[in-house]
Amino acid sequence: MSSISPLLKEQLENLTPEQKQEVLKLLKKPVGVSPEKLREKLQQFVGRIKEDDLEKMERAVEECRQIDN
Repeated sequence: MSSISPLLKEQLENLTPEQKQEVLKLLKKPVGVSPEKLREKLQQFVGRIKEDDLEKMERAVEECRQIDN
């Protein structure tokens, strides 16, 4: 995951709080969502999330993965 983190931080650092919530909703979608569809939805947020907020999102996703396992 660490190789993806800098790219995510760069792409998502300027999102509004509302946009960040939308990204989190998309990331919590069931595994059955195609990567292409998820990528398409996330493209609108490229370059908008601040680094500290992205780190919080990354931790939240990891926590969800731990619960699922």
